[in-house]
Amino acid sequence: MTRRRIWLTVLTGCSLLAVAPGFSAQQSKTSFEVASVKRRVGPVEGVTTFPFSSSPRPGGILDLRNTTVARLIMYAYDVLDSQVEGGPEWVRNDRFDVSGRAGGEVPVATLRLMVQSLLADRFKLTVHEVQREMPVYALVLARADRSLGASLKQTQNECPTDVKRPPPPVASPSAVWSSGCGPIDSFMLSARAQMNAPVVDKTGLTGNFEWSLYWDGQGRFFGEPGDAKIPTRDPNLPLYPGALQEQLGLKLEQSRGLLKVVVIDSVQPPTEN
Repeated sequence: MTRRRIWLTVLTGCSLLAVAPGFSAQQSKTSFEVASVKRRVGPVEGVTTFPFSSSPRPGGILDLRNTTVARLIMYAYDVLDSQVEGGPEWVRNDRFDVSGRAGGEVPVATLRLMVQSLLADRFKLTVHEVQREMPVYALVLARADRSLGASLKQTQNECPTDVKRPPPPVASPSAVWSSGCGPIDSFMLSARAQMNAPVVDKTGLTGNFEWSLYWDGQGRFFGEPGDAKIPTRDPNLPLYPGALQEQLGLKLEQSRGLLKVVVIDSVQPPTEN
């Protein structure tokens, strides 16, 4: 059985809630030069996920396979699935192949606006935003002496964009692992996907860090339940919170806060091409 791997290389951090409240799909004026939407039929396989990197997309190209409208909304408005409400069941179940070309390199914030335009144009999506109290995790240092774990090291070097790091010495096929380089807030992009909740940086750490982390996936792959099944609980592997403390010297403290929620007002099956 193949070990699941996650490559994560991020050069700069990004805001967890980058889209201003009150911004709807109808208001977006930035669009892809060329876009394609095609309904996918058959089994759910060959799933591609949205890029974790907050660096500009090379060529302004977005190419997704077997995605859903709900995930498009999550990316377009920079929210998690728990922050998307309403809409018919097909929004979360039906699969589509979606691609777009901006005609040149664009920042992630612009790419999100382009996806908003695509949703409005091709799915006739309209939304509004509300604030709801929801769980929030704070990423903090786990040790009283503020020392870091062996798998989290500060670096004075620029983070390369295509480095291939070897997997950790874990034999279990249940091991899910990630590695990367960048500021701590870029690591939180993966942390919030795993916890399926917003994560804010309270570590006080500055500069670039290299990290490598492995944990037991408990039957799901990196916050994507149903898309990539992996073996169930392996007692020889740490759970994600334990891995943070043991390997990185970090921990997550849960609290509650007011967060943006995107409410679907109306949506239609897409016009395909």
